[in-house]
Amino acid sequence: MGKVSVMAATESGGPTADGGTFTRSFRPRAWGQRALTLTTAFASLLILSVLIIVWPTGFVVYSPGPSDVLLLDDSEDTSIHIEGAKVYPTNGTLLWTSLTITARDQSLGLPEAVMAFLRNDWDVFPRELAYPVGRPVEQVAQEAEDSVSPARRNAIVAGLRAAGRPVSQTPIITYVRPAGPSYGRLHVGDLIIGVDNEEVRTASDVASAVAKHAVGDKVNIKIMDAKGIEYDVVVTAEAGNAAENTAKLGVSFADSYRYEPILVTFNTGPHASATGGGLLLSLGLYEMLGKEDLLAGRRVAASGTVDASGTVSSVAGITEKLISAERDGADVFLLPASSCGVTPASIGKMRIVVVSSLTDAIESLRLLRDDPLADVPHC
Repeated sequence: MGKVSVMAATESGGPTADGGTFTRSFRPRAWGQRALTLTTAFASLLILSVLIIVWPTGFVVYSPGPSDVLLLDDSEDTSIHIEGAKVYPTNGTLLWTSLTITARDQSLGLPEAVMAFLRNDWDVFPRELAYPVGRPVEQVAQEAEDSVSPARRNAIVAGLRAAGRPVSQTPIITYVRPAGPSYGRLHVGDLIIGVDNEEVRTASDVASAVAKHAVGDKVNIKIMDAKGIEYDVVVTAEAGNAAENTAKLGVSFADSYRYEPILVTFNTGPHASATGGGLLLSLGLYEMLGKEDLLAGRRVAASGTVDASGTVSSVAGITEKLISAERDGADVFLLPASSCGVTPASIGKMRIVVVSSLTDAIESLRLLRDDPLADVPHC
């Protein structure tokens, strides 16, 4: 039998049964082509991995932040400074907790988001929850700043009322239209105590006084700013949008309060939220203006806004604030009742007390002062 050759590359075989020989052929392996394929696949995988790591996910991380201590005394550098009323010695600490949020100019990669999600002490939220889409940074910052004075004024009013101090109703400016006649003259948070030398007590009083004017008239507004300083501002009335013959000032009003001769100013730490510590500020005022030793040497933390009537509402990042309070040695944390469903029932040895109002907070602290094992509201 003769040789059989099917490829150019051959390999000699052994003898056949009839005494002949055979040749075994084979197809050469395309090693260069395989190497190129492997290299391309590896490079693609590497690029994909890098993109997964660096590509922004559209999420931000909330994590426990540092805490600030509110100093309650009559020194110049106190966190809460009161003029026009006797301040009593305090015995205890109010702890203002905070949270840390991924910065606006930072992006969160997928691995970071997954790791944050798996941690018990961090939360992951859509980015637009912290940084609203479609609104300029300056606008968001201005809205946050504008909310400070009314929020803190509410905290002052609630604290003064709880301490039995007199408070009277007064209209407050809640909005100033850009480019309007009042822009740069009147400011959000200013109290209006008079129009054309006549006292006003409600937002309705202000609207009625302005409506007596014609478009183009000069309207004299008496203001009290956040520092308690009174001054007069003259504003030229403009035509209203709905009725061209109706005089308007380009501002919005709401009912608020005044409490002279008492003047309260705040010097909170760098990590104190502008609006989220109203409950804590109200407690501080109550402690400083009364003879009762409510804190009794304890370290008390709280988070939540408070309105002028003393009603408490929750704020963002409450779980992270609970964690930072326990970490920084708080004995008691006052938790808004509306936050019960999204927070742990307990953290370490810290007592978590649920409150719906400033009155609830004061009563629970009083009970725990007299009996550390007292049954107080909890989640």
